Amino acid sequence: MAEALLEMSVPEARLYYRNGLAELDKLGSGDYDLIYAILHYAAGQPGGCIRPELGHRLMNLCQTIFAHDSHKFGWNLFGIACAKSVGTTAATKLIRWNDEDVASYSLGLPQLASYLSAEKHLSPLRAAVLLGICKDHAGTSGALVTDYYRFFHKRATSVRKGQYSRLYLEN
Repeated sequence: MAEALLEMSVPEARLYYRNGLAELDKLGSGDYDLIYAILHYAAGQPGGCIRPELGHRLMNLCQTIFAHDSHKFGWNLFGIACAKSVGTTAATKLIRWNDEDVASYSLGLPQLASYLSAEKHLSPLRAAVLLGICKDHAGTSGALVTDYYRFFHKRATSVRKGQYSRLYLEN
């Protein structure tokens, strides 16, 4: 599906992508390759964020994959795809999954926060705060939010490899 959409105009590709997501609700946990292909397309599509209900469907598809072993899921790809196609509402879904004991938000929130900021949907300072609450980053080190900000700033600038001349800063 993703390969066919690359040759279309952006409005036409959006339409096919949305229709495809509607059909994909029928997929299950055995459809890894297809769901990862959709994530790859969502990570590279140039059309911006999709409608919230379609983003919700995409995230539910991801849940079918990591429901049994969330540590093996492609959280980096998930972060890129959500930053490009879903937006900041993806963070609320991660928190919900944590509350429902589906997956720890610490598995996907660092990547998501980094890519949301790189896409200018989230300020680096707010992304640093999100990194600070993650178990994998906070641990017992006792580091301050400024340490996370430095870590994040370095990561976010390397994500785009110079595509952005400066990061979005929100006062």
